[in-house]
Amino acid sequence: MAERETHAAATPDEPLWHTMTTEAVARRFEVSVADGLTPEEAAARCRRSGPNVIVEQRQRGPLQLLTRQFKDFTVLVLIAAAVIAGLICVL
Repeated sequence: MAERETHAAATPDEPLWHTMTTEAVARRFEVSVADGLTPEEAAARCRRSGPNVIVEQRQRGPLQLLTRQFKDFTVLVLIAAAVIAGLICVL
């Protein structure tokens, strides 16, 4: 579970965007909901903030996915318990 992607928590000056109304977000970004940005303003914001893209992470192979399942301590305890139970049944 610790390997999951985490997102930074909102700071006091950073609002929880999903709780805001469309109008409030538009005011915050100084944009008209009806008209959007002008091409010039969109280009200026792109230069200032960078492109609006999501960088893909490297794909993990099947073997790596399988081995990652055994990194969790709880899973290791369950495997150990299964081995001990199997040994007890054999004896």
